[in-house]
Amino acid sequence: MTRASGAKTSVKFAQEVEWKHPFTPEEYPLGNVYGLNIRSCSLGGSKNQFQSETINDKRAVVGLGEGNKAVEGDIVTDFLPEGQEILFRHLLGKDPSGLDRALVETVGDEDYGKWRLRMKGVADTLQGLCVEKAFTSLERYFIFRGCRINTMTLNLIQEGFHDITWNFIGTSEEIKSVPEFDPTAHPASYCNDNGYTGYQAKIEIMRPERTDETGTHQDADTTWVTLGNVTTGNITITNNTETDGYVLGSDERASAEHGTRQCTGSWTMFFESVDLYNIFLKGLECKL
Repeated sequence: MTRASGAKTSVKFAQEVEWKHPFTPEEYPLGNVYGLNIRSCSLGGSKNQFQSETINDKRAVVGLGEGNKAVEGDIVTDFLPEGQEILFRHLLGKDPSGLDRALVETVGDEDYGKWRLRMKGVADTLQGLCVEKAFTSLERYFIFRGCRINTMTLNLIQEGFHDITWNFIGTSEEIKSVPEFDPTAHPASYCNDNGYTGYQAKIEIMRPERTDETGTHQDADTTWVTLGNVTTGNITITNNTETDGYVLGSDERASAEHGTRQCTGSWTMFFESVDLYNIFLKGLECKL
């Protein structure tokens, strides 16, 4: 018997024209089909079950029912210099100028590698993503519709490739014996570059007007300066996507709107200065 293998698994996605609705031949698909080189994928379907609370003399449960269905899970990838722009747009908003890619010669800084991502969050959001998880050895294709990015967590490490975790909230799951994305008519685009490593990372800060640890007044920085010797760090952007958008007459989500966008994170670094600690004590804001 043929067994499914993680080494023979592929994950592809495309943008939906209308949230959670299958593609039609006229609109299929919106833009390109993109492939993801994954570390792991826990994206999958689930459903609730419920039973009657009726009491009887046989101590038996009377009445079992199927509850709401949901699609949730994570996809973990390397942090790549290209190929993840669509995911960032669905995370941050649909502003087409928010994710321009510039060559190194344009930005004039080799420390940033091949590309510099310019990320800008906006209120307007995109429809959704259709994700295909394929087990090619079994010729079975799991199709997840209406997927929206709930959170993104970027982990920066000193040695090795940085990883990025995409958490999705979706509506429906379907298992097919043929691929959703025809590999001949709509071949997937994959990133051919290596991911970013710890040796390429540099954390910079733009500090406000302040008083340093010696009591000396310091003007606000007008340029970016190195934060210090950072060993690890992480950034999480959360969309607070609606998870309870169920209505009468349906067992799948009728809505999955984005809530307030929030950005959090932390850094571990050498104790060489109390400059940042003074910013914390005084409640000052800075750019990072």
